[in-house]
Amino acid sequence: MLEPGSLLQLVALLAILSMAVGLCFIFLGKTQLLGFSRIQSVKRQKLIIESVPIGLLLVNRNGRIEMANPAMERLFEYRSGELTGKHIEALFPDLKLAVGGAMQEISGFNRLGEKLLVEMKRSLLQDVEEGSDLLTVLDIRERAQSRDALEKKAVLLEEKNRELEKFAFFASHDLQEPLRTVSNYTGLLESKLGDQLDEKLRKYMNYITDAVARMKLLIDDLLAFARTDAVDFHFQLFDSRKLLEEVINDCRGLIAECEVSITIGHMPKIVADHGKLGVVFQNLLSNAIKFRRGPKVNIAIYSEQDGQVTRFFFQDDGIGIAPEHFEKIFIIFQRLHGKLDFKGNGIGLALSKKIIESHNGRIWLSSKPGKGSTFYFSILSGKDQVNPGNQGE
Repeated sequence: MLEPGSLLQLVALLAILSMAVGLCFIFLGKTQLLGFSRIQSVKRQKLIIESVPIGLLLVNRNGRIEMANPAMERLFEYRSGELTGKHIEALFPDLKLAVGGAMQEISGFNRLGEKLLVEMKRSLLQDVEEGSDLLTVLDIRERAQSRDALEKKAVLLEEKNRELEKFAFFASHDLQEPLRTVSNYTGLLESKLGDQLDEKLRKYMNYITDAVARMKLLIDDLLAFARTDAVDFHFQLFDSRKLLEEVINDCRGLIAECEVSITIGHMPKIVADHGKLGVVFQNLLSNAIKFRRGPKVNIAIYSEQDGQVTRFFFQDDGIGIAPEHFEKIFIIFQRLHGKLDFKGNGIGLALSKKIIESHNGRIWLSSKPGKGSTFYFSILSGKDQVNPGNQGE
């Protein structure tokens, strides 16, 4: 018979053994759950890799392909598993891609030897065998085809524009000769007939003379517009205030016709084409004077700089422009008023827009009918635009 003390010891030992067995079962259960969780995670990862529409390649340090997902196999027209074990140079003979960074364009060859253009990114996998790379491959053939088509259209459009400009230049030039003939013979008739011309005939002769003058002005403007792209731009450093003062002096005849008050604000030194920018200044100033509401007109001209961008402002208190015409006025030959109301051919603003865009800038306006207008234009005036040998003040 066991003594009471021995019985207690036996009970304690059994309890300890029972707890140990329980802990073992708990540990085994957790281990099984962890293993099951890892299996599920691997299955999910495999499902994701097989489902993504982007090509994925796992390449070891010897350049051998260890894994290729279905998207990659379809892109390069290989059957399932055929890429595994092949050297990466079988797909990309000239592969030179740094680890990390952005996607880069690279050429490859499919199973049939056909050239493919793709974007690729190389990532180093730290938790896989040392030196293993994950290559992400994106098919960009459609994008490349669209890009090539756009580039071809751009080249074709540029050629057509050059042809049109050349046509406009020669057509305008050739029109000058018959125009001079009409003008000369009109003058000869007037001097030959002299006093024999009655008032009605003189009126007709004046009609012819005025029409010839308008036609000559139109041809000159058309020539200037056509030659804007044909003539090289000469960028140089100069004082825009001095240029504006020269333009104001050139417009003194127009200014003398009415009471013009011109306020000039800050005008910086800029890098631009001196002659071409003078044409823009003259067109905007003459328009501000021409489209006045009465005998007086107040004009404010100033600028502001933001880095390499310079913005100019031409503000007036003239007749103004309705918002629905804001785009129309920059189209060649588009006029908002009759020729009897305001002289001009509708070329000035179109020519100004063309010059400003050649300076990597743009032109726009704000206006209200009866309240005046403000024309804004910006140009890129960085010193890197200065042509060698053309820099000066």
